[in-house]
Amino acid sequence: MKLEEILKKIRPADRKSMEEARARWRTVGKPLFSLGRLEDAVIRMAGIKGTSSYTLEKKALVILCADNGVVAMTREEAERAILTGIRLVQELSEKGYDIIATGEMGIGNTTTSSAVVSVLLGRDPEEVTGRGAGLTTEGLRRKVDAIRRAVRLNAPDPADAVDVLAKVGGLDIAGLAGVFLGGAVCHIPIVIDGFISSAAALCAARIAPDCGDYMMPSHRSNEPAGGMVLEALGLSPFIDCGMSLGEGSGAVAVLPLLEMGLEVYNRMSTFEEIRV
Repeated sequence: MKLEEILKKIRPADRKSMEEARARWRTVGKPLFSLGRLEDAVIRMAGIKGTSSYTLEKKALVILCADNGVVAMTREEAERAILTGIRLVQELSEKGYDIIATGEMGIGNTTTSSAVVSVLLGRDPEEVTGRGAGLTTEGLRRKVDAIRRAVRLNAPDPADAVDVLAKVGGLDIAGLAGVFLGGAVCHIPIVIDGFISSAAALCAARIAPDCGDYMMPSHRSNEPAGGMVLEALGLSPFIDCGMSLGEGSGAVAVLPLLEMGLEVYNRMSTFEEIRV
């Protein structure tokens, strides 16, 4: 199936299920709203799943890797990478997975991510580019210069995220964008990891705006644009530990928090049951 046909299946998260989950929280025998954003997370996932009664028993971590060279992809290659990510989620959905965390590994992918974010957010590369795996000041200067030259020479269209992926992105980012799109297709929450994962999420949201409903934040990356991208997606991180590792570390770290909120939601007695 072509990408355009798959994208037509994406719809906003189910508002009725979210309202039912919100109403359920008001009956749970604890101080109202005392779990803060964990309550919001449970409500958000109800909308994703289309039901106010669900579990997170089966969890997956999807890590995508790529060799980030100097050749830009063709549009066809970028679309194939996106479709690969969608297919991975479909396979996990068929196996009964309830939630998917994302991650990546690759040399040079903070450079491609910074290039993608620079174009999509309309920011100068210097604003969104960090030291990655520990560049010196001179190395950082060369990195920013390389991004500027790549954007100037390839002229990606900011209004076309697939074009941006093909011209200044990488196969790992394109594949992860597909994972986020796949979550929207299969109604599975997809947890954003760090900067590179969030760059992919931003691409997915630009390709299919309703896809943003199916994303769950984890942490704020210590990369300069980590917070910028989450803000552009309308999401706030659950964790802020100054992490910049990637590789699924932040996404996995937030899963116990989401499970804790859901356990309270599902198992704690209601005011009626404890006669309050």
